[in-house]
Amino acid sequence: MKRRQDDPPLLHHDRLGTIFHHLHQALVELERMIREEREREAHKPPAQQLETPAEDGRLVYTIDEAAKLLNVGRYTAYAMAKRGELPTIRLGRLLKVPKTALHKLLDQRRDR
Repeated sequence: MKRRQDDPPLLHHDRLGTIFHHLHQALVELERMIREEREREAHKPPAQQLETPAEDGRLVYTIDEAAKLLNVGRYTAYAMAKRGELPTIRLGRLLKVPKTALHKLLDQRRDR
């Protein structure tokens, strides 16, 4: 469709500049958030120092905690759970890993 000469421009130059400015600000903010998350991760205790079931009173791990103990990524832990390699129980919509079963799995891995 042909534009008439009296039609307003599709994107005015100032508007385009504003869009790029906001996009740049969003990218700077995203970089800051990634940097902060990396700093937080660097200050977390190693996964092997997580407490045992008797020490903290909890009976289950989250998938993320189990992944750290197994030295695998979150995606891999979910894939292992789906394949039945990682014992899990479902509590409503939440997927949890029983601590005793995970510690047994960790012991088996160490014995190899």
